[in-house]
Amino acid sequence: MIGSNKKQQCPSGMRLWRDIREARKVSETLKKQDPRIWNHCFRVTALVTLMIPVLDYRPSQIKGITEAASFHDIGMLAISAKIRNKGPLPATAELLPHEYEVYKQHTVKGYEYIKQNKYLRHTLPAILYHHEKWDGSGYPEGLKGAEIPLTARIISVADELDAMVNPGAGGTSYAMEWALNSIRLRAGKDFDPHIVKALLKIGKQDIREVLNLFLRVRE
Repeated sequence: MIGSNKKQQCPSGMRLWRDIREARKVSETLKKQDPRIWNHCFRVTALVTLMIPVLDYRPSQIKGITEAASFHDIGMLAISAKIRNKGPLPATAELLPHEYEVYKQHTVKGYEYIKQNKYLRHTLPAILYHHEKWDGSGYPEGLKGAEIPLTARIISVADELDAMVNPGAGGTSYAMEWALNSIRLRAGKDFDPHIVKALLKIGKQDIREVLNLFLRVRE
């Protein structure tokens, strides 16, 4: 019986380690080619990690979420540096129309890159859909409400918070409290209300420490 259990457990443990190893390779690629975008992805991953216990979803519902968060903007590497440097952009930022069209391609570019790795395909929904909005006004497909994969909905909220406080050259930096209130007001429009509530339950000091990683938060 003991030997049998070990045989059943090893494959899943090996798969988990393999997935983590592959995710780390992608993350390291991002870090090497654009450390600033990697910093953003790291903070988003840390925010997601803070949110998970509050959300209390089953592991099967959010499989691969921290892996996906760690390289959710990998598609940025496929767009021009001039436009990439304007990101990460909060939803409140404005670009010239032609710039915005190029910027939006990073989700599809990221999807196309990650789908080549058979061990990371479970992260694809979060990579492709983390800029969809609850009311259907997001991109790339205009998904609405629960049509948006759960992992993408969670990353979306964390992504927006960090992009508001620590934006690229195309955005305006906001104080943490202002950014949190903005996200609260957009619950049910841009974001899943349940996930926004979870974010607002996290201790402000914990959030501040994450947002201060690598960059000084402007207060």
